Amino acid sequence: MQIASRETRAVLLAGLTYLIENVYTKLKYVESGFATEDEVGNALTRNFETLKTDGEYPNAAAHNEVKSWLVDESRLHRRVSIRALLDKFTKRPFGWSEFNTLGVVAELVNHGKAEFRRAQGSISAKELGLVQKLRSKKGMDEYLVRLCDEVDPASLRVARDLAHEFLADTPPSDPVKLYEAYETALKDSSIASKPGTTDLNRSSCPLVS
Repeated sequence: MQIASRETRAVLLAGLTYLIENVYTKLKYVESGFATEDEVGNALTRNFETLKTDGEYPNAAAHNEVKSWLVDESRLHRRVSIRALLDKFTKRPFGWSEFNTLGVVAELVNHGKAEFRRAQGSISAKELGLVQKLRSKKGMDEYLVRLCDEVDPASLRVARDLAHEFLADTPPSDPVKLYEAYETALKDSSIASKPGTTDLNRSSCPLVS
């Protein structure tokens, strides 16, 4: 390790940087970080994310680490709580902050690759105060994270074709957001109110269980 200056502060900072880079070797996998609950919440619901020049998401390396770990935990039939998630990624070799860890997972949820669950049910990314709930002492044990099941392309195509006919807005291509669009339409009774659709119910809608 070479230090340009012998000033005490410079030496200490250089030593600290060297220590961090050699202990937390995957710290820089989070290239676009998060500092507040609002930033994590935005990652859950935003409709646009700037890609790097190579076409990858800024935090693609972090996404892959989380997905790989969730796959391993699933194979071992382990339920992954928010507490377990933080215990894994705030320690070496990652060293991610709490907000960075939650933000990376929030991006996976937004991309339709993962989901939050509680009491056997899937949690909407738009749930009011969700990030605060995830961080609460109780929420850290009650809320779970898991990878989403792969959606059959044929089923997704049928669901989108139906959505073009029955939903008021242009249907999203993302399966999770398409599911939410169906769910919203059903709650608002916007589908049932249209002519010829009075017998439509949840069991007849692809992707809606």
